[in-house]
Amino acid sequence: EEEEDGEEKTCQVIEEQDVRVFAVSATDGLLDYIAPDVLMSTIAASLFRDDDEPSLCLFSSMEKLIYSAAKGWHDEMDGEYRDDIAVAASIIR
Repeated sequence: EEEEDGEEKTCQVIEEQDVRVFAVSATDGLLDYIAPDVLMSTIAASLFRDDDEPSLCLFSSMEKLIYSAAKGWHDEMDGEYRDDIAVAASIIR
């Protein structure tokens, strides 16, 4: 198959052992202030970190996300209301 500029498309082969799958469940109270891509990249970095990489452990990462969402609710609602905020993550493969 060719691209518009006439160059041939190439595909990167990914080995099965290189594929990492995880699931995240988060309440809308968290997602109102944390973008889904930020949520996923933060959790993935904690779940699949290399020992040499400086990243937060999963618990600390989720706690940071929860505090960020809580601050968003507090700032917007002047501390008078906050929706439920929860997040859970699990490695599937």
